[in-house]
Amino acid sequence: MDQCVSRFSRQCTSVWASSAIRTKRYMPRRLPARDTAKRTKRPSRAKRQRKYQSLPSWKAPVEVGEELEVLIDDIGSRGDGISRVDGFLVFVPQAQVGERLQVKIIKVGPKFAIAEKLQEMGGETP
Repeated sequence: MDQCVSRFSRQCTSVWASSAIRTKRYMPRRLPARDTAKRTKRPSRAKRQRKYQSLPSWKAPVEVGEELEVLIDDIGSRGDGISRVDGFLVFVPQAQVGERLQVKIIKVGPKFAIAEKLQEMGGETP
């Protein structure tokens, strides 16, 4: 018998290259057909119940138009100053780390607020 470099080459005449052995041994087996008659139909998306409870809604500790005195703790990825009020993020554009500012809230979102700088206060602590 010939010895082949590859078991699957067309010129190969060895036992391993025969199509019957190759299909039985190396081809993936077919999965059994699904029995659709026994399977229960899943309810539509609108009628389905939620698997998880939604997060509890809570009110932000700041409101639009509120004036606050804040200390800039960090700088955001876009260069805005970041301050925290009761753990709630307040972004202040054109602010530097360590500045103590009087700010006015102009927009409140579910996770953060955006404020504008009114005036710069002196000192390091709010």
